[in-house]
Amino acid sequence: MAGTGVALAAWMVRAVPPHRVGAWLGRRCASAVATSVNGPVLCEYNTLVKSKVIQDDDAQRRAAAKLDGVLTQQSHQRGCYLHGSVGGGKTMLMDMFYRNLELPEVAWVSGANADVEKQRGKFRTHFHSFMSDVHIRLHEFHLSRPRRIAITPEGLRIHRHGGPAHGPSTMEPLESREHEQEEEVKVAEEEEEIYKHPVDAAAEVLASQVVVLCLDEVQVHDVADALILNRLFDTLWKHDVKTIFTSNVAPGALYEKGLSYRYFLPFVANLHETCEIVEVATSAGGLCNDDANLDYRRTEEAAGRLDGVISTYASAYYYGTNASERLNAAWNEATASLDVIEERTAVSFGRALRASQVARGKSGAVTRFHFDDICGWRKGDALSAADYVVLAKSYNAIFVEECPIFRKIDREAAARFVRLVDAIYDGGSTALVVSAHGSPDAIFQQVVEWPADDDDDGRGRDDDDPPPTQEERTSYRRAASRLVELGRGSKVL
Repeated sequence: MAGTGVALAAWMVRAVPPHRVGAWLGRRCASAVATSVNGPVLCEYNTLVKSKVIQDDDAQRRAAAKLDGVLTQQSHQRGCYLHGSVGGGKTMLMDMFYRNLELPEVAWVSGANADVEKQRGKFRTHFHSFMSDVHIRLHEFHLSRPRRIAITPEGLRIHRHGGPAHGPSTMEPLESREHEQEEEVKVAEEEEEIYKHPVDAAAEVLASQVVVLCLDEVQVHDVADALILNRLFDTLWKHDVKTIFTSNVAPGALYEKGLSYRYFLPFVANLHETCEIVEVATSAGGLCNDDANLDYRRTEEAAGRLDGVISTYASAYYYGTNASERLNAAWNEATASLDVIEERTAVSFGRALRASQVARGKSGAVTRFHFDDICGWRKGDALSAADYVVLAKSYNAIFVEECPIFRKIDREAAARFVRLVDAIYDGGSTALVVSAHGSPDAIFQQVVEWPADDDDDGRGRDDDDPPPTQEERTSYRRAASRLVELGRGSKVL
């Protein structure tokens, strides 16, 4: 089709995503880092401060020194867990650490391709993406094991994966005891591999390829994640994998009041024993923060740094008068001269999302959803963090219309919207264009403050639902902060 992709390419611009400004500026200071007597992370931090790219902050400086201890192997700990308020610079510090690692960047390869990575290296990803990959690998490992039928004491036939391919009763008589012992050893080794715990197997594959693992924005909401974290990281640490975490909450506040919480506690204890726990508490007041700490994404200096720094696509957040009309105009501009179709969008584990509007051109693809379709409360349609990661990788821009002001009864929808924002923000190459009924702070205000009374709107929610945990409240604040930054970068907020 003549002109296909022209408007899409015109709407698309090249440069650095707004939330990657720190990494972009940090690379400009590499020559100064090399000549400093300080550790490489603290040296890069000092260079950025002297260049007035960032503000000097005592908490960030202390965290940089701790990261240097891990980087230079002066610390006996196997990693750092950085936690603190929204927008406090934790990800910036982790990115500084990651850039200064003199290791190749590797991908986590599994299955038949596990031997592709000949040299161990460094790997950085978002925590949600990491856990999504873990569960995919656990599923693959489960399917790869021998399948057999077992009979329960009640006489029921059940299918199981794992176990020996053959049992003693099927073994042929051996001519000598020596050969019998050799066969027993061989069978024992096979059984050990077959019976190996899937989490151990996945962790060992990762440890064979990765020396340092950096995980951004650790948050635990899913019981399936909570129950395997201790075994997963205990195996990684036993194989000398260094780990750097960032989170908005301290380890003890992770998965607070979650299902089967007692089974999660060993991970918290192991984390304290194995890693440096470092609080990054910034030193000035900020908007929408419990601890009255500064959110650097909301400062005037941050707005100034974003001038002239443009993302791959222009993210936007529209609210107030004519918000829907403005989103429609942006959509029409992005899809001019393109065929807009409805199609089912593939997400994780072979599932597909209900039909949405999609436009594809030579410059990429954009898609559009009503809020209820991508984050809403409709039964059976709920998406997971893994689904949002897949969506963020599949499109250059995602349009979401009619985002509501979240009430207590919309708590689950608010959590899903947070995961969508996290997946897009961390990916760095996908734009998020939203029309909403209020500002980023306003849409989350009720689920953060948890007002005493709320109409259930016929959705059947119990008025006695427990209030959100600290981890939940912080995730809402983080999403609001990120929406401010994304919107500010496109000059439409």
